[in-house]
Amino acid sequence: MINIGIIDLTGRISFTDMQRAIAAFQIQVDRDLFPAYGKEAKINYYSTQSDAPAGTWLTWIVDSMDTEGLNGYHFIDNISSKIVGTGIKGYAVGNNSGNPFGLVKYSANWTITCSHEVLEKLVNPYIKIQVKLDADGDGVSDEELLMEIADPVQANAYEIDGVKVSNFVYPAYYSDLAAVPGRKYDYMGIITRPKEIAEGGYFSFKRAGQWIQGYRFRNIVTFKKLLGGDSLSSDEMGLLLKQVLIGVVSILGVVIIVKLLKRKRNG
Repeated sequence: MINIGIIDLTGRISFTDMQRAIAAFQIQVDRDLFPAYGKEAKINYYSTQSDAPAGTWLTWIVDSMDTEGLNGYHFIDNISSKIVGTGIKGYAVGNNSGNPFGLVKYSANWTITCSHEVLEKLVNPYIKIQVKLDADGDGVSDEELLMEIADPVQANAYEIDGVKVSNFVYPAYYSDLAAVPGRKYDYMGIITRPKEIAEGGYFSFKRAGQWIQGYRFRNIVTFKKLLGGDSLSSDEMGLLLKQVLIGVVSILGVVIIVKLLKRKRNG
């Protein structure tokens, strides 16, 4: 069974609060995620990385992230991930293990972000699962939607024993061509049809090699090409995937990241 380890590098989370959070994450995986996706994991708290058994999929809670507006992401622990994963305070992301990892910025709602990343790591650990469908509603199934199950409903949360955890979409969200009466498309029942984006949520898809993000803000769904028509180097695409497509990111964060990449290209 997969072992997921949570490590607090901030010193702001009491042992009691951490244990309550770990228990809630475990219940969410066992009770809510497993029946939908068949994914299992054991979730543990570790004081340091050296305490975690080899092969543990680690998630670090940190004081600050690499990019303004970013609250968390998950990616693969390898050489390229260290560029993003070190953060402005020098946090190491791991030992180039090749295992999935997560980074979560501490906030009052850190448990929501953390559960978001735990759920997505379990369902799409290596960021390879993309579903071919009609993501933009033009009647043509020519998009490859990245299966990140918390993103479309990331602004919604529910409580488990007083701990807030992230909402997530069900498999039918990706597989159904149209709404089926009486069928739930996310755990909380916020959305009513497949490929719908809840308020404050987003999803990311690729069409003809171009990454596009759809997000809903003030009840308006907008589709935005993330980096115009420019092609990206492998390093730039890695940065984009880690900070925009794979995690909890604000709309402001998207704008900032795009500007930074374009500035780097033109500099």
